[in-house]
Amino acid sequence: MGNKIRNALDNKNEIWKMLFSFDGVFNQPAFIAGMCLIHFIEVVIKSFAISILDYAATLLFLFPVLIVIQKRCRDFNSKGTLFIVAYTLLIVCMSADCFVNDKSVLPFYEYIRYAEAIMCAIIMLLFFIPSKKKKNENLLSPLLKYPFLYTVICWILAIVATLAVNSYAGVKLNLF
Repeated sequence: MGNKIRNALDNKNEIWKMLFSFDGVFNQPAFIAGMCLIHFIEVVIKSFAISILDYAATLLFLFPVLIVIQKRCRDFNSKGTLFIVAYTLLIVCMSADCFVNDKSVLPFYEYIRYAEAIMCAIIMLLFFIPSKKKKNENLLSPLLKYPFLYTVICWILAIVATLAVNSYAGVKLNLF
């Protein structure tokens, strides 16, 4: 791990700035550390096995992941719109059928899994794209010009997808 990550772990305020500020750039190790930290916290929350808590954790961690993706894209001089859309679609697909226990009632279930696999492959590219020597720290995806608005729109899409898929499957939402 790089010095930046070690320093961030020493200073707790630096971790929050790292995950909740659009300032800066993430190289590959910082990107991996940021994603691991976010998903570790998400897994801990999901370990309580409460449906609504699982669902909320997926949606709540959308914002910090978007920040980490944006910072990584700046490292190789990209606005990152493709990666942000891919992650958004992945979250919408994952949340759409999370309350459906019997997936056989969904004839389009395989297509959701294919879409998730494609989105994961696109996001995995972020691990392998090499850094550029000159980085533009001002690059910003047009989708994230208003990041809170974008996040709320994503939440609404995920909730609508969840309600639509569960209604189609005839599932009564049992949130607890």
